[in-house]
Amino acid sequence: MSITVLTAADITTILADPSTLEQALASQRDVLAAFSRSSNAEKGNDPPEIQIPHRTTITTEGCTTLCMPSRVRGLEGQEGEQGTGIGVKVVSVPRDGDAGLPATTTLFEGKEGKLKAVVNARALTAVRNSCASALFILSLPTIRKSATSLVLFGSGAQAKYHALVLCALVPTIRTVTIVARRQTERLSSLVEDLRSSLASAETSEVTSASTARSVQSVIAPSSGDLANLISTADIICTMTSSTTPLFPGPVKANTAIVLIGSYKPTMHEISGSVLAQGMANGRKLIVDSREACLCEAGELIDAQVREEDVLELGQVLSGGSIGGQEEGGVFIFKSVGISVQDVAIADVMLRLAEARGLGIVIPDYD
Repeated sequence: MSITVLTAADITTILADPSTLEQALASQRDVLAAFSRSSNAEKGNDPPEIQIPHRTTITTEGCTTLCMPSRVRGLEGQEGEQGTGIGVKVVSVPRDGDAGLPATTTLFEGKEGKLKAVVNARALTAVRNSCASALFILSLPTIRKSATSLVLFGSGAQAKYHALVLCALVPTIRTVTIVARRQTERLSSLVEDLRSSLASAETSEVTSASTARSVQSVIAPSSGDLANLISTADIICTMTSSTTPLFPGPVKANTAIVLIGSYKPTMHEISGSVLAQGMANGRKLIVDSREACLCEAGELIDAQVREEDVLELGQVLSGGSIGGQEEGGVFIFKSVGISVQDVAIADVMLRLAEARGLGIVIPDYD
């Protein structure tokens, strides 16, 4: 049996094709719906269609490495097909440096457990997160049709792909503002890349829209300048490990807030008052995983958010109601990331690579 190795260059080539976004979105829509369906289903004798064992952490003097296995039965293929279905993502968090997080996902076919692919996943965490965020935004008709201002906190891969994906799917966005604590080479590179990608009028295969956009960065703004910026933002995405709220409240009506960064009880990207805006009048907070967010997200823990206060994005994608859209509310999506998303996005990359003749094929591996 042969295996396929997809390098970072292969992934970059696949992601550069506008048609990839549609398939990436579909993969995340399907796996998030399957996750919520499985987590709310009664346990039977058969192996669950979604399985997410606890992640394993290895700590060295130079980094923390996380190993995250999972199973997605829907990717195993029909009778006679050889899909994937089992994956293990390994991501390392270096103690020093500003070059992002090295990551790899190994894919195994689900029927006999044989290794099928090794996929560079350095960019794919941000891609799958941005797709989930976009699915949340697309579930809000008013914001999807009228948002003109996107504000991003953070200057890494998450910011890049959130800007690219949201601008591809929300054609009314005119300005993209990146808020950062300090000027860095990474920030300058991000702004330059986004200006090149977004400022030119190009037609998206997903939206059939042609839109020119401006991209700017704001470095360590004063509280007054930050309040003014937030007061006009339609979509706010936070992608930091901050332990204190990133901006003051309140935010205006018809604002969508996407929280990506916090994953520990000590981390807080927004204040309790802004979180309360998202829960006004019985409105639900949208999360990727109810269980994970309620025990990992500092904002939700401090506010003593209950299970009945949240709705999983997979439930929304299957017809669940967020509520409050008629009254022009504030809508919040909190994501800590689910490992089945990594299997699903890596599976898409493998399928597209095979169709386009990309990757290194190692014959007779097993």
